[in-house]
Amino acid sequence: MQNNISLAPGLTLPLKSTTKCSPNIWKAVACTLQIKPCSRTSHANQLCRDVCLDILSQCVDWTRVSPVHSPESICESLSPEDPDDSCVRLQTYLNPSSYKSSRITGQVFSPCKGNPCEADEVCLINRNCIHGINCKPYLCRPGCKLGEVSPYMVPDGTYVRVPTPNSPEGCVKICKCNKNKIEEYKRLLCYPLTPCLLGNTQEPHGTIFHQDCNQCSCYAGETICSKKQCESTSLSGRNTAYTTLPCNCPPHYVPVCGRNGITYPSTCLAKCADLNDADIEHYPCQNPCKANSCPVGQKCVPDPQVCLSLMHKPCNQYECINGSSNCSYLPKDPVCDIDNQEYENSCLLAHHNAKLAYRGRCLTKCKHRSQVCGFNGKTYISECAAFADMVAVDYEGPCVAMGLITNIKSKQCLGVKCPELQNSNCIGITPPGACCPICGGAMRLLYSRKQIDRALFALQNHTTKPLNLQSVLEALERQIQVAQCTLKGYLSVELDIFVIVHSTERNPSDLQLEACIREAEKIASLINIQSPRIVSELSLSSLTAASIVHTQMSSSVNNHVNNLRLSILAVILVGFFQKLVSSL
Repeated sequence: MQNNISLAPGLTLPLKSTTKCSPNIWKAVACTLQIKPCSRTSHANQLCRDVCLDILSQCVDWTRVSPVHSPESICESLSPEDPDDSCVRLQTYLNPSSYKSSRITGQVFSPCKGNPCEADEVCLINRNCIHGINCKPYLCRPGCKLGEVSPYMVPDGTYVRVPTPNSPEGCVKICKCNKNKIEEYKRLLCYPLTPCLLGNTQEPHGTIFHQDCNQCSCYAGETICSKKQCESTSLSGRNTAYTTLPCNCPPHYVPVCGRNGITYPSTCLAKCADLNDADIEHYPCQNPCKANSCPVGQKCVPDPQVCLSLMHKPCNQYECINGSSNCSYLPKDPVCDIDNQEYENSCLLAHHNAKLAYRGRCLTKCKHRSQVCGFNGKTYISECAAFADMVAVDYEGPCVAMGLITNIKSKQCLGVKCPELQNSNCIGITPPGACCPICGGAMRLLYSRKQIDRALFALQNHTTKPLNLQSVLEALERQIQVAQCTLKGYLSVELDIFVIVHSTERNPSDLQLEACIREAEKIASLINIQSPRIVSELSLSSLTAASIVHTQMSSSVNNHVNNLRLSILAVILVGFFQKLVSSL
């Protein structure tokens, strides 16, 4: 019996018998092409050129193929010409593994894999039930597909950007997912995708480059750079005046509050972030209801946010609740009070004279008593309050210091007791300005303020929540597929967004730690290739570049993780191999 293989529409090649071409080759091909992505930096799943030529030469019956085709001509379209490009090699999968199977502990799983929800629903990880004990580890929510043929969905209420039909590139409109339909909301002003002028040179739109020690990107004529303080060495060696902080600010900890909702470690760092004296209050950001009174008959409830553009005026930090409102008619937007009691919305909380702890559902796998310092330099009333703000805990107690900026995983503050690392050999980093190291996959994100300003202008301050930091982080976390990983982040003093993907487990396994590293690298790749998952969603559309900044674990731990990963991969693919062999 002769077998054929279809490599492209209209191109079917006859195969030699299995006695002349081992079925193990096709099993290896099937295996490698199921691994996605095959590279940390790209989503290519092409076979390498030399591998493609070998397979087609060995396994195709060229006596029955038109002379217009050859291994070389076919492989030109199936594999990259440059040997340095990302591609898949078969050698690892053709030879038996030297790793002996053992019981795998600390498993990772993706509850939404295979989409267990209905066709008009989007699957979200239920982070209050990731182990699926007496509950489902996923949630099904109404959603919208971003196109007729697109499988990607966003939850109901999400704002997206859609190209304007029959218009030049750079013309988009803001739409909203409402009851399973994408509805037009506002049109953005068209903007040309012009290059960025840098002295006598220019960088094309969409490029990522460096200026000294700073990563930069060009977006529609806007040069976007982080604001690192680059070290310059003196003739006698190291520059002793170098503080590591932006604008070479002194490492003094005298926190101030910016009108954008950020607590800065000092006035110098706030002004370095382009705030002026009128934008700064000379004390840490605190309960906004103490300084802002609502009209008579209304009650103030804190609603803190971090605004990503100074054009976001006002950057409201509270809301006023009408005492005569019928709360049951208001949308469900849960909040949690200081007694760990949940209310369907802030209106009900205000009517019960309860004190807000944080926005969102009451969390269960965290401490809801005792102050903590977040890695963003803000003091929270509890660990749960920090987590609800998508901020990781730096150390217990109120914030008392700021750390110097480093590229390594090390303690940066004297007099601060850092929590013990989940794994002393883990991949991780000390976040910029934080005191303590943390395990996880870390990245620094650049974003376009002009893109945010354009959206703010179009929305006319009617709906600005999708453009704040919380919405960006929530949208990024939806890209994570592994239930044992979560995402935290903040706007750093170097004017980029620091993000870390770390394990939700108190004592994670090596495999769980590695899975979170891979999730971070996946998100960075999506941003750098400007995936439709990024550019289509309004909250993420301003992100222009990502750089991975975590440090590597020891080689022995890394080898152990590689063995665990290969073992799990073998379990997943064994059923696939059995079906493939039976068809040959």
